[in-house]
Amino acid sequence: MNTRNFFALMISAAVLCSFSSCDKDDDNKQEEEKQEVKIENSDSFEGYFLASGSGQDLMFEKKSFKLEKKSDGIYQIVIPEFTYQGNSMTMKEFVVDSLNVNGNTFTKEFAVVDDANKYNKGTLTLKLSDDKKVESFVYSNQYGNMPFAINFTYYNSVAARMVGSYKENLNYTMNYTTSMGTFSVDEDIDAEVVINQNGEKIDIVFPEISKYKMPAFTVENVEVKYEEGLFKISETDFVTSEDESGKTHTGKIISGNLKDGYLTVNYSDKYGNMPHDVNFNFGKEKKSE
Repeated sequence: MNTRNFFALMISAAVLCSFSSCDKDDDNKQEEEKQEVKIENSDSFEGYFLASGSGQDLMFEKKSFKLEKKSDGIYQIVIPEFTYQGNSMTMKEFVVDSLNVNGNTFTKEFAVVDDANKYNKGTLTLKLSDDKKVESFVYSNQYGNMPFAINFTYYNSVAARMVGSYKENLNYTMNYTTSMGTFSVDEDIDAEVVINQNGEKIDIVFPEISKYKMPAFTVENVEVKYEEGLFKISETDFVTSEDESGKTHTGKIISGNLKDGYLTVNYSDKYGNMPHDVNFNFGKEKKSE
């Protein structure tokens, strides 16, 4: 079994982790009564878990977990069974109880043996909004006799996973003809691409190219999906609104993906009345000097 498959197996195990509840002292009862999140018995939450370790994305799986109120001030979290690669390995559900509760935040250092007699050890932090939406949920788990922990992060969609600012090399090329002849440009710059969530889609902010007076611009409502271990940006034609100069960006996102936190995007853009397209490769290695 290669290292990557081993990591992936370990992760699936961790996803089964469950969460716990924690007793509150009577002295803290007043604080509990101030909680905006009201769990009468139990509430289930569905979303995606990204498991990562050693700088690699190991798994991205849609699952549900349950937060249960056992009694006043005492909560537990249940994370479901996870089956990896068809039925080749099943990680049993387990529960972490006696969560530490502070307002809408539930935390715990846990050490739990599941029904398969496997040891789960780690930490977790779950934060809910006042209307019982998951604001953030992260945990680590060192499963069985693993020599390292796997980190898990909850996302409400594929788009949410892709949100961030990415600083990489940007290569751009263009060919154009003037009265003086035909010219070719092939240059590299350091640049930043920003991705924002827009429901189940994303908005992408592409950088300016100051040398050619091409300002930054945003392409909205870009579809994304998770497939074959990659967070993929869909092919998208775009025409932006007119900017302060009354010009638009017209072009196409050809391809793009996010893997292990590294973003690549291939797109073209023609700004204003430029007679030619400029082709861009973000995240491409710099050409050799």
